[in-house]
Amino acid sequence: MGTSTMPGPLPQRVVLISAYRVPSAFDMVESHYMQEFPRHGFAYQGGSDRTRMFCAPGYVAVLSPIVEDGRPLIYGILLHRRDGPC
Repeated sequence: MGTSTMPGPLPQRVVLISAYRVPSAFDMVESHYMQEFPRHGFAYQGGSDRTRMFCAPGYVAVLSPIVEDGRPLIYGILLHRRDGPC
């Protein structure tokens, strides 16, 4: 997969931005992370459309498709710091 550049520095609260390419539908990816994030102390917080949010003390994770109009699916995870509890 190629790389892209952002127009400026990332906010200091951002810990991780990742993108993945998989040969499956977003529903399968979502199902995987609905089990995986809780194993690492994150609780599901809901979402909108195709975006799913999880939080743990001090962190928020956002799971979302980036390109899903074909195969392979490209999705991303954004992890950033958050003050206080979930």
